[in-house]
Amino acid sequence: TFGNIAEFIIYVNLLTWPARGVSSESAKARVDTMTDSEIASINGHLDSLPAGGDSILGVIVLVFIILLITDILGLTKVFPFTKAIK
Repeated sequence: TFGNIAEFIIYVNLLTWPARGVSSESAKARVDTMTDSEIASINGHLDSLPAGGDSILGVIVLVFIILLITDILGLTKVFPFTKAIK
């Protein structure tokens, strides 16, 4: 079980390590060996982090969706795979 939200977030983050070539056993062992001061330090930074993060990918997806909708509405012709509803 987790003592606070910081321990849970650390645990979830470390579970993504197998995709980076680190075994899940190593990740779990790392969480288990964290000191209270390490957890408190991470917990102290959680409030200052942005909720959704800043991502250029998010902006790119938003622009794609806007252009896709305007193509479907017949206002633009950016993508050849769309068909206007007009």
